[in-house]
Amino acid sequence: MNVMKKELTFEDRQIVVDRFSNGSVSDKPILGKVQIFERKVGDTKLYLLSDISNLVVYRGRRWLIQRAFDKNYDEVYPYKDLFISWFAIGTGGAPSGHPLTPTSPSLKDTALSSHGVIESGMNYVTVGGKEYHKFDSGYPEFTLDDDISSIGLSSPNDRRIIAKIVTTLTADEANNDSGIPDPDSYQEINEAGLFFADRNTISPVPTKVEMFARVTFPTMRKDNQVELVFNWYVFF
Repeated sequence: MNVMKKELTFEDRQIVVDRFSNGSVSDKPILGKVQIFERKVGDTKLYLLSDISNLVVYRGRRWLIQRAFDKNYDEVYPYKDLFISWFAIGTGGAPSGHPLTPTSPSLKDTALSSHGVIESGMNYVTVGGKEYHKFDSGYPEFTLDDDISSIGLSSPNDRRIIAKIVTTLTADEANNDSGIPDPDSYQEINEAGLFFADRNTISPVPTKVEMFARVTFPTMRKDNQVELVFNWYVFF
């Protein structure tokens, strides 16, 4: 008889119990999550479209442990000197005919289901025929976790354990118009990923890019009338 193993998907969740000197207990799920905002051309306001948990995939976890101990598992896949440095979008996060019902990411994912295009601007590179976007200037930034008490901590900076990454797809980017502005062109996006690599520069381009985490979400249309802003929060 075959026994099916249950696989954790979609949410990357870790329960952390903190016991402070006053005896209080915090049983708080530590989540990595992605918020997606839309901004209309000519508008300054951001509108929240999606707020969802990501999944750190097996390859991302393998990178993390090698990075933590400064030791490569082998010389074929030397991960310890790579770092999280690129963002990408995709169009294969929901089944055909069900655009609002995304398919959960899998721990075994090593790439987006169907890699999307950027095609415009100076903020992306092409590696292995796939396009990756740089983070916005100034990111990642390290922010405070306000749910962790400062009692017993040597410095308030000990609470600065959240990495926030912001990536903006401008009005001209990711419209599936092959770099030539076309008001009728658009791209339907329903997945995104964070990737680690050996470089975060446009020139020279990275030589090795691997997936750290993936998220899927209800399909949203990207055209030249909107910007999409991805706020990605990483917890270790």
